[in-house]
Amino acid sequence: MSLWAFGLIDSDVFDFVERCRKHTATGPLLSDLLETVRNLGFEHLILSGVPLGGQKLAPMVELNGWPAGWFDRYVEAEHAAVDGVCIYSAKTLKPFVWADVPAKWSATEGSRRVAGEATEFGICSGFAVPMLSVHHWQSVLSFASSQKTCATPASPTGHHGSVRWHVNSGPVRRWRRNGRCPDRPRKGGASVGRRRQDLI
Repeated sequence: MSLWAFGLIDSDVFDFVERCRKHTATGPLLSDLLETVRNLGFEHLILSGVPLGGQKLAPMVELNGWPAGWFDRYVEAEHAAVDGVCIYSAKTLKPFVWADVPAKWSATEGSRRVAGEATEFGICSGFAVPMLSVHHWQSVLSFASSQKTCATPASPTGHHGSVRWHVNSGPVRRWRRNGRCPDRPRKGGASVGRRRQDLI
């Protein structure tokens, strides 16, 4: 890959981070992020807390850019409990290509079933960025591609940019501060805890 391509990826990521400050709702934010990651070879994404100990996934999702129908099937079948990518996202803070999830979690019958079903919705490979979270033990920003293998980001800038965006983007930050998403009804306030102060 050429140095020009490295520069293009860096520029796309940082341009997106700057645009985040202008977004006031999660819908436009998600559309902008999806458009940005298409330049990196990904068509879908999800930003969510990582469910632990029987937690349900749906209430933990912050941005849902999964294909129509796949998220509903994933939640209804409680795939998070057996999906190797989801399980591994709770065990590391290092970004990883889905195909690199250790066999201990990716080679189980349940995890293989999830991967197989995902292909029915055009999800064949992906890249995950686990990160510390304010309201959950850990969160993950997971990107999906219809290609059988996805390109590993050429530089760590994409990861750093996504973490910076996750903590500092206007709509998500305001939602975390107020305990609500701008596109959803208010459910009560949320104080800024020690963990959030450390992230900021």
